[in-house]
Amino acid sequence: MTNFDNNDDLLKTTQEYVVSFVKAPITTLQNHDLDVKGAAFLLAILPFALFLAIWSLMNRLISTLITTISGTFGGLGALIMPNADTLHADAMSTINWGGMFFGALLLAATWFALMMLIPVLLTKIFKITEKICLKQLFTQMTALTIPMTAMSLIATILGFVGLSLWFLPMIIAVIAPILLQLFVINKTWDLKSNKTFYFVLLTQLIIIIVVGLLLASLISGMGNSLMDGLFF
Repeated sequence: MTNFDNNDDLLKTTQEYVVSFVKAPITTLQNHDLDVKGAAFLLAILPFALFLAIWSLMNRLISTLITTISGTFGGLGALIMPNADTLHADAMSTINWGGMFFGALLLAATWFALMMLIPVLLTKIFKITEKICLKQLFTQMTALTIPMTAMSLIATILGFVGLSLWFLPMIIAVIAPILLQLFVINKTWDLKSNKTFYFVLLTQLIIIIVVGLLLASLISGMGNSLMDGLFF
């Protein structure tokens, strides 16, 4: 079988898994296994989806700021910003998009690593000796990126409609993996409900701290780029 055929089969099986997951996420996690290559493929898509969402957000923020400033100062605003389209294009061109993509990649990689490794570390701390398959844990945790990737792409589209609409799918993108992680951890280690809850709670607290610091740095960079593009 040629590499082309292998790639075609990989895309087909991965697509079938994604469709099944969208229809019935819990049932799919419980009864279907995702191939490691397919999991790696889905994981690789996440930073690109996050980057597109960030691009859409910056595009909308620049348009909103230009409109707000022009409207606030009335006729003076028209003198300050005589050509909104040109100003918008100039502001977008001054942003370090390579740095933005690296930031999105770092966020995705850090988030996923913490989602997978912290529960494993907690089992060592609490001396849970049940053996698990790390390969299966990896593929199931990767499946949790499906709603995050999908919502990021939806946010990219909604960003062209309005700023507030951009945030709605991103909130879902954060919440959905947390809810699904409850099931994955419970299934992997066969824990009781209370212990599963605390495993997820501790995992998310650490993620909030670590990823929150990375996100704050990225937002700071976005803000500086935005100000430089508009006023300098």
